[in-house]
Amino acid sequence: MPYDMKRQPRPETSAEAVRVGEELRDARLSLGVSLEEMAEQLRINRRYLAALEEGRVRDLPGVAYATGFVRSYATMLGLDAPDMVRRFREGAGMATVPKDLVFPEPVPDRGVPAGAIIMVGAVLAIAGYAGWYYWSGSSTRVVDDVPALPPRLEQSARDAGAPPLPGVNLPDSAGQSQPAGTPPANTATPRTNPPASLPAGGP
Repeated sequence: MPYDMKRQPRPETSAEAVRVGEELRDARLSLGVSLEEMAEQLRINRRYLAALEEGRVRDLPGVAYATGFVRSYATMLGLDAPDMVRRFREGAGMATVPKDLVFPEPVPDRGVPAGAIIMVGAVLAIAGYAGWYYWSGSSTRVVDDVPALPPRLEQSARDAGAPPLPGVNLPDSAGQSQPAGTPPANTATPRTNPPASLPAGGP
């Protein structure tokens, strides 16, 4: 979003900026270094170094870059870099911050209000807790509501699972069981001898 900001235009040239540029150029020429060689050593575009030497402030990229170029250039040539930077900034009108800056008011955010987001989060949290409480309470009630066995059924279950008592014979398919230790009854018919025949004629 562009800002409606009024900036003070930088001058085309200034007397102090021109003097700083002349000192830089004279120092370079005294060393016998061409502008191309200096641009290669400093890794700065040649046209920016030419603009510095000629005092053409409008052709420089900006305040931070321009002061950085002056500092690097003066240091490479063995000049007083802080003094050169101060003079260049004052001559180029960069020493003070412009006072007629108009900062735009921030555009109100048209998204979802923060209060609505907080409210929705609170409702979801309450609903989740209520669901958890309901399900956990239901499982507890299911366990508690299982009825206990009646005493008669409980006794029958115990009797069904208990082993038979010793000395008790269960009835078989032939009939009733006999008491323990009683021999089986002899049901066979006793055999009788025929009577002896009497002698004929009497005694």
